[in-house]
Amino acid sequence: MCITEHHLKDQEINLTAIDHYKLSAKSCRKQYRNGGSCIFVHESINYNTIPTEHIYKEKDLEVCAIKLDLYKTNIIIIVVYRSPSGNYNYFLKKLEILLKSLCTIKTEFIICGDINVDYLHHHSRKQQLDMLLAHYNLTSIVNFPTRTVNGSSTALDNFFIDISRNYTIKPLVNGMSDHDAQLLEMENVKIATQKLTTSYIRHFNDHSVHDFLLRMSMENWEDVFTGNNLNIIFNKFLDTYLKTFNTCFTKKKSTPHINITLG
Repeated sequence: MCITEHHLKDQEINLTAIDHYKLSAKSCRKQYRNGGSCIFVHESINYNTIPTEHIYKEKDLEVCAIKLDLYKTNIIIIVVYRSPSGNYNYFLKKLEILLKSLCTIKTEFIICGDINVDYLHHHSRKQQLDMLLAHYNLTSIVNFPTRTVNGSSTALDNFFIDISRNYTIKPLVNGMSDHDAQLLEMENVKIATQKLTTSYIRHFNDHSVHDFLLRMSMENWEDVFTGNNLNIIFNKFLDTYLKTFNTCFTKKKSTPHINITLG
């Protein structure tokens, strides 16, 4: 991935809006296409972002992590992407370094992501990863296909958790990728939530929508779509779109006051 596309991708992640969730951690590629990882957290939950730049390496270990603020324990969520062409030994070595640096008596890990290790079949890479994670009481819980192509099914995406907890795991087919998502629900996790502070939201009404459509219709799109380079064309389109969008749908302060415990 070229530098322009990297900035675009980073910008796209920052602009991704999910109601009542915040982008809490991310890893974006600078050199190659696709890849990366990110974590969104509900706005009511306290968390700390964990630095992972010291072990991050494109294709080998594209990782981000957070620590949730809980009662009596700490849950650290680690999201990983490993390319099929990545260095597997680097992946294992640096993942172990990260786990060792974060492990305490009161720490519980949840690791998830596309690790490109098929857990529907027995092989040496699966065995190596299982041996490493067993030291941290972590077990694979995805035993169903997460990707099916040309009649071939694999489980390349996974969750690794402490199975002493009550949990359910199920596939979530959303049609957005050739990989299915997975939904993990864990019981008896008491999360200390924070009192929400001032946030900013965009307001939409008939007037602002009409203004947006009018401005978009008045743009000189011939300049935007000139040329044959799709990346340049898309960058021009996105710049024009975002400039108009931010002008018409401005942000306003919102200060809710909520203090609850999720269990």
